Amino acid sequence: MDKYEPFNIIIGSTKTNKAYYLCNVTSGNVDRPDIPITNDPIPLQHNKLYGLSNGFLLDQWPKVKRGIDLLESGILEGALSTPTSSSETSENPRNTMMFNVMKDSAQQDYNNPLITAEEHRFSSVFVQPFELVGQPYATRTTTILSVDSNQRVLMEERNWIDNANTSISFDISSREATRQS
Repeated sequence: MDKYEPFNIIIGSTKTNKAYYLCNVTSGNVDRPDIPITNDPIPLQHNKLYGLSNGFLLDQWPKVKRGIDLLESGILEGALSTPTSSSETSENPRNTMMFNVMKDSAQQDYNNPLITAEEHRFSSVFVQPFELVGQPYATRTTTILSVDSNQRVLMEERNWIDNANTSISFDISSREATRQS
C-alpha cells in the first residue's frame, strides 16, 4: 500500500453491518505520539460518530472535534433523526444540518504557541478561500453519503469552488444509478 499517495478509506458491508477504516500511512505522528498509526483495518463502532480530516482517523484535530460536537448536538435536537428516503435531497433537514455543520467557519484554538496565524486559517471545519504559496486554498467539496434501511444510497456533494451540486442515488442491490447535477 505504500506505493500510493497517502489515503484514508472507509469500507463496509450492509449485510454484516460492519465497517472499517484503512489508512496507508504508517509513519509516526510527530504531533501526537500517543496515537499509534497503523495500516491495519480498524473496526468502526456502531452508534459512534467519527470525524475525518486530512489526518489519521483517531487523531482528533480541534476542528474535527467541533464538527463531531455540532453533529451530536443536531442529533440531540432531533435534526438528524428524520428518516431517509429515496427522494432525500438537501432540502431534507438531516442533510441541510450536516451541510451547515460542514460549512462552519469558526476557527479553533489549538492552545499551541507554535501555531502561526497562517496555520490558524486551517483550523475551521470549513476553510474560507485564501492564497497559500501563490495558489488558492480552501475547502473544495463537501460530500454526504447515506444508506437508508431499504438499502438505498444517496450521495450528495457540494463543490464550493465551482458552486455546483451533484446528487447520485442507487439501490445497493441494483446496478442502476440516478444522477442529478
